[in-house]
Amino acid sequence: MFVFLVCFGLLQWLILKNTLARLLDDKSAAPVREPAKPVTPPETAAEREKRVNAEKRLFVHLFSVLQREGRLMDFFQEDLAKYEDAQIGAAVRSVHENCSKTVKRYLSPEPVMRQDEGETVEIEAGFDRQAIKLIGNVGTQPPFSGIVRHRGWQLRSIRLPELSEAETPNLIAPAEIEIQ
Repeated sequence: MFVFLVCFGLLQWLILKNTLARLLDDKSAAPVREPAKPVTPPETAAEREKRVNAEKRLFVHLFSVLQREGRLMDFFQEDLAKYEDAQIGAAVRSVHENCSKTVKRYLSPEPVMRQDEGETVEIEAGFDRQAIKLIGNVGTQPPFSGIVRHRGWQLRSIRLPELSEAETPNLIAPAEIEIQ
C-alpha cells in the first residue's frame, strides 16, 4: 500500500509540475519557430532491448553494490521472526556499518539543512523549493518560520562504482559455491 501511495504521489506531483510550468511559461505569447530536428532512424527491437537492459542494470547496480559490501539484500530477504531481538540487533549493526561506509564512499551524502531536527529556522524568499519542502500552515509570502522535521539529504559528490560488463539486468549478486 505504501509503495502504491508513493508512486501515486510522485505521478500526481509530476502532472502538477508540468501543468504549472506550462501555465507560467510566458513565452507562449509569441510563437517561435523552432529549427527542424534531425530525423533519427527508428530504434530496432534489438537496440531497444539492449537499451532497456542497460537501464535496468543501472538501477539494479545500486543494490548489487550494497549486497556486495554490506549483504543488504541477504538481510532484507531473511525471515527475522525466528530470531531474538538481540540477534537481530547484532546482525543489523554489521549490515548498517558496511552499507553506511559504501554509501559514504560513493555518494558523499550531507544534510540539506544544517540545523538539527526540532530547531526553529527562518526560510527567506528565493529558497530552493526542490531542496526545502514546506509543510503545515504555510502562508503565501516568505519569510517563513518553522521547525525542522527532517533535515533532508543531498549529495556533495558522486563517485559511481564501475558497472560490470555482464548484460544480465536482473542479477544482483551471483551465487557463491565453495568447491571442496
